[in-house]
Amino acid sequence: MKINKLLYLLAAVFMPGIFIFFLFNNNKVNNILYFYHFAILFVVFAVFSLFTFILYQKITKSEQGALVLITFTWIFFWLFDTISGFISKNFVSFSGIKRIVLILMVAFIIVLVLLLRKYKEKIAKTYEVFNTITVLIVLLFIYNFGQAFYSDVLILMFNPKAAEKPYLIRTEFVVDESLPTPDIYWLHMDGMVSFATTEKYFNDPQYELKYELNKRGFIINEDAGFHAGRTYVAVPALTCPDFYDSYLEALLTQDQHLERLYRGRSQEAQFKRDRLELDADIAPLNELFNAFITRDYRHIIISTEVGYGLVPFDIFYQTCGGDDEVFIQHQADNQEDKRVVEFARLLGFTELIVPPTPMAFFSLRITEFIRRQMVYDWLPIPAYDDIIDEFLTNDYQINEEKMLYRTLADSFQFPSPKFVYVVNSILHEPYSKIYESGARINPSPDNVYNIDLLYMPLHHFTADTMLNTIDMILAQNPNAIIVIQADHGIHHMGHHDHYMKKAGYTIEQIIEINFSTISAVRIPERYGGLDEPVDPLNIARLLVNRYVGQNYIMLSFD
Repeated sequence: MKINKLLYLLAAVFMPGIFIFFLFNNNKVNNILYFYHFAILFVVFAVFSLFTFILYQKITKSEQGALVLITFTWIFFWLFDTISGFISKNFVSFSGIKRIVLILMVAFIIVLVLLLRKYKEKIAKTYEVFNTITVLIVLLFIYNFGQAFYSDVLILMFNPKAAEKPYLIRTEFVVDESLPTPDIYWLHMDGMVSFATTEKYFNDPQYELKYELNKRGFIINEDAGFHAGRTYVAVPALTCPDFYDSYLEALLTQDQHLERLYRGRSQEAQFKRDRLELDADIAPLNELFNAFITRDYRHIIISTEVGYGLVPFDIFYQTCGGDDEVFIQHQADNQEDKRVVEFARLLGFTELIVPPTPMAFFSLRITEFIRRQMVYDWLPIPAYDDIIDEFLTNDYQINEEKMLYRTLADSFQFPSPKFVYVVNSILHEPYSKIYESGARINPSPDNVYNIDLLYMPLHHFTADTMLNTIDMILAQNPNAIIVIQADHGIHHMGHHDHYMKKAGYTIEQIIEINFSTISAVRIPERYGGLDEPVDPLNIARLLVNRYVGQNYIMLSFD
């Protein structure tokens, strides 16, 4: 009997951990998460679950009844958003539906308490079934926790820290003061595939977009791509040549045949063995950015968030806020960079944990609090309504587009020379953004991952925002150098993966689309011009060699 009681207590304690570590194991590659955030949450929830179980036991006078109640409590907690969405979609929908669902869940628990009290003697006779359930709960916890603990703790224990770092990263640069100092804009087109891929898989040759880019002086690499497939490794691959040559190239080549999920897990395991965190160890030493800082460039990043290889160096605009958008003016500081990355990971953790649960009622307050811990001073920027109104040519009213123009307009105030890295994440999956405005009918309302129907309309819209961004830049500086480069193509995690396979895509095709990236470079004649397309992995090398000093050997792809 004592063993049975212990199993019930363990089941109550471990139950929330099943969900917590399941989320960690299935999202750590895509969201770059810290294990200890989940471990701390588990301890807090476990204590809550234990006391709630004891309370339920006193109310129902039954361990079996308490187990039923605590199980439904956690199911309702973790599946709150899913249940609310199902009711809203299939039965009734209105603005306060989630509050009503929460009240109904509480009412269900109360009714369940009454039923369990009434039939406790009958339920007690099924103790063997409940004993089996407690064992299953404990085993499910061990399975999920074991995966997480192994991947983030045991790997480190079994691999002592090497005396030397397993990679090189350039921190000192050859500087030639005689070289010109043009303004440089790097447009990071998050998730946008190449011209060849749109023609091959979506039957759209992109004649109009290619014409518009050629007219603006771009040399296009029509079938560009490289072996990365996700932002976290793509940014350092593109912008840190020595780090790529000494470390990433072999790793990315080794895993290039794997699907994205397994590829990411393999890479994360290697990073863990090497005690390497790209955000904390590589991003603050970004070779491309630091090279231009040595030539007294102002460095400006416009991004949806801190992290994924992008941390503050000088000026950092964050483009995912509301009308009171802010920016930070921040001098490079390695310790502060690590602090920013820490809070960026914490923000990713809360954005994974909070939305599916009733904690979503406080989501804005939680995320706003964390965002404000990530910086020294948040400063409001002007609205630039006249500029935004000039470029908004549709009724979609996508906030990311507005903030892209707004922050770019504000960045023009900083004197030349400047290196501006602009992240346009509008095309990143899922592909339902333009339909959420109500200005366009969604051809696939039940599947936001249906790339055959949803990708190209958002691709065209994102291309328009890209051209608007280019025109804003050229209006300010007709001689600006502009790079268009994506970090990866279409993600095929989860629903994408299932959909694409079901639709007939082979594994090789899915990987090809994931590696595909739009790429084009504009260099005016006064700064040396450009005669032929540049491979994505050579763009940073070319820019540094031409406008900082001879630092890198260009890669050959013959």
